[in-house]
Amino acid sequence: MIYDIKSSLAFTIGLVFSTFQLMEYLHAGFAFSEVGLKAVYSSQKSR
Repeated sequence: MIYDIKSSLAFTIGLVFSTFQLMEYLHAGFAFSEVGLKAVYSSQKSR
């Protein structure tokens, strides 16, 4: 019983941690693509 609680707690912590990692990764990806789009837009506008 105690083992099940510990394993489920570890699983939950791992799930939350991986979710935060994924959110950080997506946030970085969105910021990068936004910068890329702005660069493309400004280069198109300057022509």
